[in-house]
Amino acid sequence: MDRIVAMFTLIGALCSSTMLLAQERPTVQNRFSEKAGAFSAHVTGITHIRNDFYNAFGLGLDLDYYFGESFGVEVRGLLIKSSLSSPALDLKERTGLTPDTYPQKGMVLAGGRYSIGYGKILLFENIVMHFDPQVFVHGGVAFAERRIIPTALYGLSLLNHFRWGIQLKVDIAGSIQFEERSERGQVASFGFMPSIGIGWNMGALWSGEEKP
Repeated sequence: MDRIVAMFTLIGALCSSTMLLAQERPTVQNRFSEKAGAFSAHVTGITHIRNDFYNAFGLGLDLDYYFGESFGVEVRGLLIKSSLSSPALDLKERTGLTPDTYPQKGMVLAGGRYSIGYGKILLFENIVMHFDPQVFVHGGVAFAERRIIPTALYGLSLLNHFRWGIQLKVDIAGSIQFEERSERGQVASFGFMPSIGIGWNMGALWSGEEKP
């Protein structure tokens, strides 16, 4: 009987210790550069790859505001230069035909970003890189001459932090666009739009001393 009582006492003590540990929020290290309550801006370059026979490259500006360290909102404006791809130029020279899509000239998008974590890695024994892995969703429109095309982006991002609030943002995005084609009517077009942006986090001004 004494052994049974001792066993239940030990189980109760272990459960109590586990509950106390679970109530404590684990903290590895303070953030190198805080985002909460701060604006950031990035100059962003993109390429948009679709099944429309156009090569598209763009340059624009991203403006972000983070309500906390995890969730933020973003507005993106892009100017895009589109030109016929080599197969499309060859087809045009041989037959006079061109794609039934218009070249896109720009985009305006808005959406949200969510940081799913925070970490740092050591590179080449003396370079420490701090980063937020993120997911994001954007919605808006693209401009293609006389047409306005509903557009959505979704994907993964790596937001890298450096000293003096400098940031490097790398996005891997998929795109969905709905546009009117001359013979097929309304068509959903899927694409791939990687981007890279360099900018500045204004929260670094009042986040205190940066940690190595």
